[in-house]
Amino acid sequence: MGIWNISRREFDVVALKVALNNPLTRKYILNSLREKNGKTVLEETLDHYSASNFGFSPLELVRKALRIEKEEFASQLKRPMVRRVIIAAFKSVKEYGLQFPQTFSVPLMVVWNITNRCNLKCIHCYQSATASGTKDELTLEEKMAVLDQIAEAGIPTLAFAGGEPLMDKDFWKVVERAREKDFYISLNTNGTLLTPENVARIKELGFAYVGVSLDAATEKEHDAFRGVPGMFSKTMAGIRNLIKAGLQDITCLSYTWSKRNCDQLPEMIKLRDRLGLRKLVVYNFIPCGRAGFDNDLTASQREKGYQIMYQDAQENPGKLLCTAPQFGRYCFEKAKENNNEEGEPIVLSHFGTGRAKLGVLSEIIGGCGAGRAYLALQPNGDLSPCVFMPDTRLGNIKKKNSLLEVWKEAPLLKEMRERKRFAAHCGRCLYRSLCGGCRARAYAYTRKYTGADPGCINNTVTKERNQRGLFLFSRLKWL
Repeated sequence: MGIWNISRREFDVVALKVALNNPLTRKYILNSLREKNGKTVLEETLDHYSASNFGFSPLELVRKALRIEKEEFASQLKRPMVRRVIIAAFKSVKEYGLQFPQTFSVPLMVVWNITNRCNLKCIHCYQSATASGTKDELTLEEKMAVLDQIAEAGIPTLAFAGGEPLMDKDFWKVVERAREKDFYISLNTNGTLLTPENVARIKELGFAYVGVSLDAATEKEHDAFRGVPGMFSKTMAGIRNLIKAGLQDITCLSYTWSKRNCDQLPEMIKLRDRLGLRKLVVYNFIPCGRAGFDNDLTASQREKGYQIMYQDAQENPGKLLCTAPQFGRYCFEKAKENNNEEGEPIVLSHFGTGRAKLGVLSEIIGGCGAGRAYLALQPNGDLSPCVFMPDTRLGNIKKKNSLLEVWKEAPLLKEMRERKRFAAHCGRCLYRSLCGGCRARAYAYTRKYTGADPGCINNTVTKERNQRGLFLFSRLKWL
């Protein structure tokens, strides 16, 4: 979510492969995490890194892979957020070795559903949010303690979601504290409360990314999704306020792609370009919360949509992301089909876009990141593997089950990280490391966290079987 747009740079895959395959790198990483005078060697290195540094160093290899000048790199390393990413990457290799996909030592991102309050009644709301929210939401004091815990854990990115975050009475105070701690912060909003005043605060506080939900390019269809008439015009007014404030380069359209509105995909691409926004983010439809199975796309419909997205990725590199992990598989298949594994567009999970030559990076990032690269925090402090698993409770951040304890010890997360154990084609797929299927969809259909994701054509019983039929089939199969 919020980390999708963390990098706008083109990677040099040769330098990256050198960093990953050089046996000295592993030795350096292990040595760099030794403690010395209350700090690790790595922290001391980051403290004293300067443009004059040279010689063998994984930091230098990372800098070269990212094609950053030494002066800028030295400056960026002083930022707590950047340091957290680097330290987390080093610790991940130390704790788990180099994996495909990588399990990270801490979540790279926490998606915080800060409130269950919302002014809309969306038919596909994963939280089943309401106007009044819920009575057990965290107090301001508890929210501040949560921020302290997330920062102390070394987590670099924080994405605010809901409900509607802008309806939370503590929202701006929490964001101010998050900025003090130099988190990479993002906002996912329905856009109806993006008043000039709220947009000014967004700009002032330095949000890195704002996702505005829009489920169609027409008023009738969007309002039908959102459950309240007149919301299309309010959302569009909010987007225009962001543009007027000069924030179009951090603004993305968040479009939930379903059976009901899949015909809107080409129109949403056109709308993105007409408005001059940074990206269109095509959200995977997940049958949870208020979302029913009847509105889910068939696997065949998804393949047709991937072709549209793929074409856009070729024509407009970096302007579209899709949270369906199978889109990465689709792009790699196209690369092989076209015998162009160096130049075809691919999606690096939710983190960015690139070219097929970045295969090694996409396999490390690894498609679905639920419980492996990110964690969800619910309004009452409950921790879940994914925002689309709101009823899956791993522990509560207020209690003895701290975030890091849950991340490292929860049996369910360990189970979800073992992709070889996934059911059906998900467990044996050639593209298992870069996709893994959507775990929330697999759970919704099979009631098993390691089940097969029916959103993939390779898991479809017959090409003609609709997703509702597949749901009934799966329930019988897994009983």
